[in-house]
Amino acid sequence: MSIPSWVNLPEWIRSLLSPLVAMTTALATGLLLWGNESVLTSIGLATVADSHRELIGVAFLISVAFLVASGLKVTLQQALAVVSGLQRIRAGRKYLCDLTPSEREHLHKYVGGRTKSVYFHLADGVVHKLAEKGIVEQAADADRGGCYSFLIADWAWEHLTEHPELVDPERALDSGELHSADVDNGPDR
Repeated sequence: MSIPSWVNLPEWIRSLLSPLVAMTTALATGLLLWGNESVLTSIGLATVADSHRELIGVAFLISVAFLVASGLKVTLQQALAVVSGLQRIRAGRKYLCDLTPSEREHLHKYVGGRTKSVYFHLADGVVHKLAEKGIVEQAADADRGGCYSFLIADWAWEHLTEHPELVDPERALDSGELHSADVDNGPDR
């Protein structure tokens, strides 16, 4: 005897393990366990609740445990995303302290031009390196004479506007703003 082709057992089991099913089960079994006796009698479930109380209690505990585990999973995923984002920003800030001259020139177009969007040719390797590091990202697929708009990340914009010497070191040296002790080059890339 084989299982009919229309039955996809793993998918069916996964659908039963959804938070919606767990919430519904918790509410229904909670009602059966702690519901008003007259309400349960009027809907014909008082005898079921009394005769299967242990089984209903187990179903309630399993569904509540699943809901708690699902909530913890979502919370941990969000916390990990925040930590990962902070680590990327920290690594990006270190990277900004040790830019190549061509990277400095590209990023100076943002800071010097006081704009968050600059057009670069799609074949430009420098802008792709900056995008790989999360400093800029391509804004749209539409081109403008073979060039595409690249947006600077908010964290990079804030950091570079606070520290313009990172993209225009001549200006900083002239004004005495940049000292070797002020720049943390971080570990080698």
